[in-house]
Amino acid sequence: MILIIYAHPYPHHSHANRRMLEHVQGLDDVEVRSLYQLYPDFNINVPAEQEALARADLIVWQHPMQWYSVPPLFKLWIDKVLSHGWAYGKGGTALRGKSVLWAVTTGGDKHHFDTGDHPGFDVLAQPL
Repeated sequence: MILIIYAHPYPHHSHANRRMLEHVQGLDDVEVRSLYQLYPDFNINVPAEQEALARADLIVWQHPMQWYSVPPLFKLWIDKVLSHGWAYGKGGTALRGKSVLWAVTTGGDKHHFDTGDHPGFDVLAQPL
């Protein structure tokens, strides 16, 4: 099963993310969890999220890059859901054997990510 954790605070502004989601709609064994729809109050249901991750073989983190990082709700999701003793640390084996794919989009033009005045993707990806 493929689980897509989708975190875009302004989905109506994103052509790329919309197209990506359109291509997986209706596919068997694909579940999309749209964090900003599920948790507009930022009150994450940690057990529900961990259960979804437990069902997945492949986890896709799909979001726009914002200020060289992830959107705020996705950062909170990482902090709460990927908890010590569950995802890592002593006894934290729940994600062992699973694969993660990072599907990040940007709002800038290609030249913003060329070597030179702006940091390259290798620098932008360092926080994750």
